[in-house]
Amino acid sequence: MKRLLFPFSLFLLAFIPLYPKIPLFDILPGYIVRVRVEDLLLVLASGLWFWHALKNRQMWKNGYLGFVGIYALGGLLSIALGVFLLQTIPLELLHVGKSALHYFRYLEYFALFFIVFSGVTTKQHARVALFVLAGTTFLVTLYGMGQKFWHFPLYSTMNREYSKGQAFYLEAGGKVSSTFGGHYDLAAFLVIVLPLLFSFSLVNFGRTKKQLLIFAWLQLTHLAGVWLLTETGSKTALVAYLFALAVVTVLSIQRIVDKRVRLWLTSAAIFSVSLMLLGFLTLFGTKIKARFSDLFYAILQTKENAGPVDLVGDGYEWKSHTTTSPDGVVTTTRELEKSIWSPNALRYGISMGIRLDTLWPQAIKGLSNNPLFGSGYGTLSKLENAQFTEADSTDNNYLRTLGETGLVGFICFYGFILLSMRLVKRNLSQQTGVLAALSIGYLGASVGLLINALYIDVFAASKVAFIFWGLTGATLSLVAREEGNIVFHSVLKHLTRHKTLYVTICLTFFLLQQNPLATKSQLNAFDSSTKAFENFVAARCFSKQQTFTLCRDSGLLAENGFSAYSLLLIPFVWLSQNPTVFYYLNFLVVLGTLLFVYKKIGVTSLVGLLFIVTMAYESGFTRAPLEDSQLFRLVVLAPIALWLLQKFILQGKHARLARAILLASFLFVPLVHPGFSQEFVENFRNAKQVTKRDAVLQANANLLSSDLQTPNASNFLITALSPYYIDLYSNQQYQVLPLSAAQTYMDHPNNVWGTYDFADLTALYVNLLAQGNRLFLADYGVATAQPLFDDFATLRKNFDVRYSTIDCYDECALYSVATLSDKISPLPTSITAQQLRPAELPPAYTFVVLSNRFEPNAVSGVPHNLLNFLKKLAPLKSAELAFLVISGDVLDTHDTSAIPLFNAGFADQANYPILYNSGNYDLLPKKPYAIGSERFYTKRDYFLMLNLGADATASNEQRLFAFNALLELEQLPNIKNLFIISHDLNWQDTSNPKNFMHQLETKLVAFPNLHTYILTTDHGKGEQLPYKQNGNLTYQANSVVGRNTNTFVTVRVDSNGSVSIQQEKL
Repeated sequence: MKRLLFPFSLFLLAFIPLYPKIPLFDILPGYIVRVRVEDLLLVLASGLWFWHALKNRQMWKNGYLGFVGIYALGGLLSIALGVFLLQTIPLELLHVGKSALHYFRYLEYFALFFIVFSGVTTKQHARVALFVLAGTTFLVTLYGMGQKFWHFPLYSTMNREYSKGQAFYLEAGGKVSSTFGGHYDLAAFLVIVLPLLFSFSLVNFGRTKKQLLIFAWLQLTHLAGVWLLTETGSKTALVAYLFALAVVTVLSIQRIVDKRVRLWLTSAAIFSVSLMLLGFLTLFGTKIKARFSDLFYAILQTKENAGPVDLVGDGYEWKSHTTTSPDGVVTTTRELEKSIWSPNALRYGISMGIRLDTLWPQAIKGLSNNPLFGSGYGTLSKLENAQFTEADSTDNNYLRTLGETGLVGFICFYGFILLSMRLVKRNLSQQTGVLAALSIGYLGASVGLLINALYIDVFAASKVAFIFWGLTGATLSLVAREEGNIVFHSVLKHLTRHKTLYVTICLTFFLLQQNPLATKSQLNAFDSSTKAFENFVAARCFSKQQTFTLCRDSGLLAENGFSAYSLLLIPFVWLSQNPTVFYYLNFLVVLGTLLFVYKKIGVTSLVGLLFIVTMAYESGFTRAPLEDSQLFRLVVLAPIALWLLQKFILQGKHARLARAILLASFLFVPLVHPGFSQEFVENFRNAKQVTKRDAVLQANANLLSSDLQTPNASNFLITALSPYYIDLYSNQQYQVLPLSAAQTYMDHPNNVWGTYDFADLTALYVNLLAQGNRLFLADYGVATAQPLFDDFATLRKNFDVRYSTIDCYDECALYSVATLSDKISPLPTSITAQQLRPAELPPAYTFVVLSNRFEPNAVSGVPHNLLNFLKKLAPLKSAELAFLVISGDVLDTHDTSAIPLFNAGFADQANYPILYNSGNYDLLPKKPYAIGSERFYTKRDYFLMLNLGADATASNEQRLFAFNALLELEQLPNIKNLFIISHDLNWQDTSNPKNFMHQLETKLVAFPNLHTYILTTDHGKGEQLPYKQNGNLTYQANSVVGRNTNTFVTVRVDSNGSVSIQQEKL
């Protein structure tokens, strides 16, 4: 059975590169990766290997198997944490299956390593394997020529549609991919095999005819492969090949004993390689030279290009737009629009721009989610966790490994590669002939592929990964077969000796985890003391102005802010513009302290090391910038206390008991911490809104210089937030003013807010408004201190303060501030010729609220139509009313004659104004009257007619109208009664959390002396009460749904302002 492993290895090494990527069937619906013939062959070969391993237990005593096992275990943990902790992998078969598919693909690549490792065991095996790879390369090159010159078909996997196995043909100027799924994959394969062929040809150079023929054929195949490499158009692969070839040349020359021959060959090699590359670039590399030139120019240039340097076409593309008319008609149009390019795309080209703007930042965020184990396989291309992407790519294998599997996966994966290279290099001097060629070729190929991995996911490309790991297995089997066990046991011994340190470091990564790159990272709130925040500001100022001061982006300077923490923070704020960069310094301080006490003080117990971690956790060491005193406690006092603990307690008579007690205490402290589990999960998921930061972003979106109407005017934001905090996130299109004299820095306001007179803030606001400036008010933070809240209320009293936007999930709002104006009620819109003038209403009056949505009588079965509705309304024509409010659509038909009929049959005959409150969104998408929410008031009574959405939901505009009406109500102290009239406001069933009643009732709490009457018309079920009293709130609903007798509401207000409400039959 063992004899079959060698021919199977040769077959796979040849078959995998030669057979195109034609799929057999889908394994995941909608995903680009499919099952192919090579997968089935690998399963068969793996089964053969296992069968042999079951009979020969020595095969399990393979140190390399241990390294792969560690990687496999880390990969499983990455998936598990992605599912249950991070939730980057939703607990659904499709998402979990996708991550598992990637995981098993890597194990599949490693499987070929062990198959070849067990199959290729002699020099003769190695020689045959190299000839097979040479022949395979020759055939791959030949097929590539066929694609370019003779229209051989290509089978691409560049996207999901192409990957279905359909044959395509190379267009003029297209990039050759030969039998591979893409030109980048082909280029990476050539980076592996070309250095190997070059090395193999050198050991076959001799005087005999056979040797010369072999040498000539290998060199011809090598040169043809170089041509094919240029035809792939991959700049990175070409650079990688040059480095790989240089490694092979240097290592080959170093083996020559004679110095003169070595010098001569070195000169000849340099000349030959230069001449060869010059020739190939001259004949075939015009495009590559142009691309290198473009890239070099892009790096040096200072101005922006008009378009990306690698743009194909004119930069226009067809885009689809879907619109829905008021009548519910959906229309889709296609328009030719100019594409918008990012600055990176304009400077470096589209390809590099995508990497810098999207792919690489996503991978770094994946690492930041969980530095130890990453976000999980196949999660880096998603913009949100629930998204399913049909393909995954990072175009940098190092970042992909870090993002998907974290530091553990990165160290295991690339550590295995570097270990293999080290073992091969260490044994190189002992090798001769074909083994020397194999070793040198392998080292060159590995260097080349590691360079290529900077720009392409080469270790995730199946054909490339299979060949590399197969080559690694063959090389290690012949030159370092037994050393794997030695190294693996050395690694295990090291881990065992330092287990307490590594366990503590792992716990540190989990307990102190914060994600500074997450959009909703709580680090953006800077929840720290004023002094700690000033330390951060001082470091930021030093990176800009080389002074430790409190500086504003506007150029204002305040007092000196030097501190030891600021000094340490300088390189971090210099390297990154992200305000949360302080986290990395804080975390490194904790790790540095751990290593110091472990190495220098000799604290090796888990108890002692957990003392540092627990102290850092309890003090919130990584959640915000630090004061020097916090830094001193951890860096100086904690090691001293730990030394004393180690000397007098942990090494005494009862050391074991003391350790047990302390260990239980340190582990127990985080668990009893208030909200530990919720906080622990939030630190990884970052799902909570950062309201403080979002309040600034809200201002950025609404305070734009382009909106200013007066020359030399400015936007001003009045806020309780620190101006230094606002500078971290502001777009600099507005100035900041203090809300209260009680705020920090008001003892020297001119150094912080500017050269204004801050003695009287109200007078300052008035003067700025008089100059044509726009003033806005942010309410975040006003409830943190009573003086701030009082000044916030005073500002709303002295100025016309109105909501501009409501954001942050209703946790922050932006107001416009205007000069206080005289309060004159607007006139409500009447659908008749008679106009309602609120100021002329008598002290005592009566009005009616009724709904158009009446169901037919269950007994008579009278149909609901306009004529029957007019008959029901007839008695109301002569009623003595101040006005009538009809809610609903008035009509239940699109008949254009219906409105004139309604007016003639009722509205024009009524002796009072008729107001309209729309609704019935499920009946008429297009309303008969363009009337929305309205407000009007008398000296005593305020009316608010709300036009809400279906199911009592409110849009942002609808909420703004209602809340601004309540702000106006604050400035009307004589108002006694508030009437809120709405067709759809459902106060009887508030189970829907989006019901506007929840927000409305919260706002009405601010009016304890106001009598509020909420009158609704279109939701009262027959079994529900149409009336409710709750303190100063009175709820009344028309009974129109599910009842045999329809009613309307009559409201009578007497001269003293007392209100009585009565339901009457219609």
